[in-house]
Amino acid sequence: AVETAFLISAGAPLVSSSPHFLAPTPAETALRQAVGPSLVAFGSSDCHIPPTLGIHQNVNVVYAVRELADWDPMTPESLFRSLRTTTGHPAGAIGAPLILCPAIDSATVAQRYGVGFILEHSGHPRPAGTVFVSRIGGEKLYRVPNAAFATLTPLAANRALPPPDASGVSVPVTHSDAASAKLMVEAAGPAVLRLHLTDVPGWHATIDGRPLSLESFSGAMLQALVPRGRHTVELHYWPSTFTVGIALAVLSIVGLS
Repeated sequence: AVETAFLISAGAPLVSSSPHFLAPTPAETALRQAVGPSLVAFGSSDCHIPPTLGIHQNVNVVYAVRELADWDPMTPESLFRSLRTTTGHPAGAIGAPLILCPAIDSATVAQRYGVGFILEHSGHPRPAGTVFVSRIGGEKLYRVPNAAFATLTPLAANRALPPPDASGVSVPVTHSDAASAKLMVEAAGPAVLRLHLTDVPGWHATIDGRPLSLESFSGAMLQALVPRGRHTVELHYWPSTFTVGIALAVLSIVGLS
C-alpha cells in the first residue's frame, strides 16, 4: 500500500490533460527556427546544474531540436572517451558525469562531430572559429562554418586516411526517418565518407545497392571508403538483436496458442 501510494504521488504530477502541455517558449521556438535540423552543442558542460544551456537534455526531442547532450544508458562509453580525448575535458555534465554534455569551444572540434551551432552563456567568449548569429533566451548562438552530417575527403597519395580534422566537402543527405539516410556522393578520386553518426551496433550501408563496409571514425562515429565517381549511399539501422527478438516473440505466440 505504501509503495502504491508513493508511485501514484510521484507519477501524478507528470500527467497533464492540458492542451498547452510542453508548449514551446519563445526562446525554444527561436532556437528551432535558427538551427533547423543541424546538431547543436554547448560551449560549457552545463546540462545539469542551473543555469543550464539550451533545452534540457531529452526534452529537446519534443521540440525537434537536435542537441549533443543526452541522458541515455544506450549512449556508448566510446563516445564519452572520444570527446574527452578531443576536447581534453570530461564529456559528462558538471555534477552528473553520466549525462552526455561535452563542452565544444571551437569550430574545429565542432566540425569533427558534425555540430552546426554552439550555444554559450552571454558572458563567455565566442568559441574559436564560429560566427555569431543571435541572442536567444539570454544565451548567444554561434554558427559553425562548414559543419555537416556527412563529408567527403580525398585519400592521400598512398591511399592513407586523412587526419580526423582534415577538411571535407559536405555531402547532400536526405532522411526519411531517424533510422535511415540517403546520400549522393561525387568523388574525383578514392575518398573517405565520414558520417557524424554515433557508432552503435546496427548501422548498415550500401553503395549503389551493394554492401558498403563501415569503419570506426575518431573512436565514436562511422566512415567508409568510396571509389571515384557518382554514387548513392544508403544507411539503415537494424540491429541483429531486433531480428532475434521478433523471432522469439513469434515462437512465444506460437507456443501459447
